[in-house]
Amino acid sequence: MNQLASLSILSNTPVNYKSAPPEQNIYTFHIFLFRKGSTDREYLLFHRTSQPGQSISGFWQSITGTLKLDEAWEDAVKREVYEKTHLKISRVNKTDFLNRTLLKPPHKTRGSEPKYAEERIFFAQLENDVLPEIPHEYNAFGWFNYHKALRLLTIDANKKHIEIIEQSVKSPV
Repeated sequence: MNQLASLSILSNTPVNYKSAPPEQNIYTFHIFLFRKGSTDREYLLFHRTSQPGQSISGFWQSITGTLKLDEAWEDAVKREVYEKTHLKISRVNKTDFLNRTLLKPPHKTRGSEPKYAEERIFFAQLENDVLPEIPHEYNAFGWFNYHKALRLLTIDANKKHIEIIEQSVKSPV
């Protein structure tokens, strides 16, 4: 059995907001899509267009998204991938990565309770012949081997994310 098949899959259980109401926390994720290249895995990255008022712009990244109220992680990941690329993925793999950050103003705007952002990382393998549509917030996409993708990712957190994925799927392609 290859390593991908042995990795655990997320349960399709919605986040329990009774202990963390949606107005208190923000739940986000990155999903890295890859395919088998001729010699290496190739990661699908998108180039974000410059937006007025954005502190950083014109950078490469994976697909990102936010969990909706009563939505399971796997459903959220599949939804975002489809909404942004019109690609359907059947299997979502999780990593053990969880980053929980205490938000400070201006993000923490309601209530007196602490507000956190929780970020998780997922990945999925695609068939080699699929092509995504380019979402409106991006102006280009490309398939890159791990080393090229790592060089293109300019945000340190995104570099860490792809390193985690690469370690998770280290098996012959």
